[in-house]
Amino acid sequence: MLPEAKQKALLYATSIGYIYVFEYPVGKFLGKIYDEHYPVGVCSDADGNVFVTDYGYAQIVEYAHGGTDPIRTLSDPQSDPRSCSIDPTTGNLAVANNDPGGVAIFPDASGSPESYSPNLYYPNACAYDADGNLFVDGESSKSGGFALSELPRGGSTFSNIAVDQNIGGPGGLQWDGTYLALEDGDVPDAIYQVAVSGSTGRVVNTVTLGGPIDEPVGSQFWIGSGKVIMPYEIKKEEFSPRRIGVWKYPGGGAPLKTRKPFRADHLWDVTVSVAPK
Repeated sequence: MLPEAKQKALLYATSIGYIYVFEYPVGKFLGKIYDEHYPVGVCSDADGNVFVTDYGYAQIVEYAHGGTDPIRTLSDPQSDPRSCSIDPTTGNLAVANNDPGGVAIFPDASGSPESYSPNLYYPNACAYDADGNLFVDGESSKSGGFALSELPRGGSTFSNIAVDQNIGGPGGLQWDGTYLALEDGDVPDAIYQVAVSGSTGRVVNTVTLGGPIDEPVGSQFWIGSGKVIMPYEIKKEEFSPRRIGVWKYPGGGAPLKTRKPFRADHLWDVTVSVAPK
């Protein structure tokens, strides 16, 4: 168990070789978990358990809240697991895989997954809404572009969602409690709140994030308690300096605080784990 972690809300951030853990929202550094298998995606469930996708090892590793040793390891037969999300209605774990471009859903976050095709090239991010509908974004073709797809609760087939605003490239996805929060991978300082109805997504608001954001990174930011927490970089170059920022949500504006983890070569994704009651 990480020191001082048992009863606290914790922020987890993935990086090359490590998973960093902070007091929520980006407070005291509590420790890091070594992971040599290229941890990228990270998500958490209602019990505070944290799931990390090992992109370089085709597996998903589960940790208890504040724990440093895996309590479960799931094999992803599709390989290259990128991001993950927990269905709040069932506890199922969805994992978006870059290559060969599929989605794996583990019933009750255990056992062997069921495989689905989201009709995307290189799926990037995935997010469940409060009703158990699963959204996945990715590239629309081998040459790039943006596409969004939905697997309705209880369904077996993904359907494309046409967003009424041009999106340059796939970025992060989260459900904010009312809307699908969608990040344009080509726009560094905006998160779009999207109302989805049938096969159409309508942008109802743009959350503008202030600060020296040169490019958003990863595929999973986190939204909750009136805040959005997101990794970003300040220079568009290989191994550029990266930060974790906290902003008001949906107010946006100047960052409430920022944090640079300890010599992290890359930052990827973040989640918040709430201590189990």
